[in-house]
Amino acid sequence: MKKENLIVGLLVVSILVSAVSLYGVFGRVPKVFKGEVVNVTGVAKVDVKPDTAYVTLGVSTTEVTVQSALDKNSASVVKVIDAIKKLGVKDEDIQTSNFWVNPRYDYNKQPAVQTGYTAANDVTVKTTPEKVSQVILAGATNGANNFYNFILKVSNEEDIKITLMAQAIDDAKKKAEAIAKGANKTLGDFKVISYDYVPLAQNSSMLQSRAAYGMGGGEGYAPPVSTGLNEISVNVYVTFELE
Repeated sequence: MKKENLIVGLLVVSILVSAVSLYGVFGRVPKVFKGEVVNVTGVAKVDVKPDTAYVTLGVSTTEVTVQSALDKNSASVVKVIDAIKKLGVKDEDIQTSNFWVNPRYDYNKQPAVQTGYTAANDVTVKTTPEKVSQVILAGATNGANNFYNFILKVSNEEDIKITLMAQAIDDAKKKAEAIAKGANKTLGDFKVISYDYVPLAQNSSMLQSRAAYGMGGGEGYAPPVSTGLNEISVNVYVTFELE
């Protein structure tokens, strides 16, 4: 009999420990609303024209020795940067974004034979959408042979986001008021609010060969860039009490 009581006692303790453990796993108890509630989604969006452009361009150079690869690469990169600056791009808007030196091998031979070294140096340029094609052309005609990550942005995107959040909350409140009126209720205070933000879509493309843009030499042609309009939107999710 004592043995059975001991087993029952251990079982009760085990259940209590499990309950405490589950509370620790799941955290706080979910909030319970008193009375009726209504859940609404408020939406605000705007079309904007990008006013800032980023493009990464650089030079890859292959030579027999490390030093010769570095020397030739550095001379080409300086020439590219000087050409970009002549377009009116400021020093602070040109930033080194990638640099590396790697050995080169001929894998057609077994074992593979080292044939030299490749040095690469890339810079990311901040400019305007109107000028970005000229930046690409200036780089290509002065030795750049790598082009990456063309991105369009809006400089005041954070301000736009804050404005849209306020508009989305107003939209949510109007929807909730309409629902409350239709249900012969009065709209109370909001209890829960969250949001998601859809930022300006970023264009990203890789331009791998200047020859593909008619930039193999001479003056060449600047690649056309069309910014168009891009949509920024905010959705807010609000729970209101009904009275």
